[in-house]
Amino acid sequence: MEDIGMEHLQQTWPDAFEETVRSLLPAYPAQQPLPPDASFRSVGLDSLGIMTLVMRLQQRFAVRFPPAVVAIANFETPAAAWRTVSAALDDNS
Repeated sequence: MEDIGMEHLQQTWPDAFEETVRSLLPAYPAQQPLPPDASFRSVGLDSLGIMTLVMRLQQRFAVRFPPAVVAIANFETPAAAWRTVSAALDDNS
């Protein structure tokens, strides 16, 4: 995805998503924008942290991800995670 698309994506995810992600990244500077395409591993989240993120996103957005969706590829970056949450929200509407 090109940079313009990534910037737009970041502007469209809600504060609740950003807050949930940042709560698991205490070492990530609060004033620094969260790059949509940055690997969570590159900003300090290991595989256990990613699974914690999955659980917190389910709680925060009152969605359930099917087992087939709970894969690292769907939660590898903020953009991927938001697409996964958005799809689950659309499925619940």
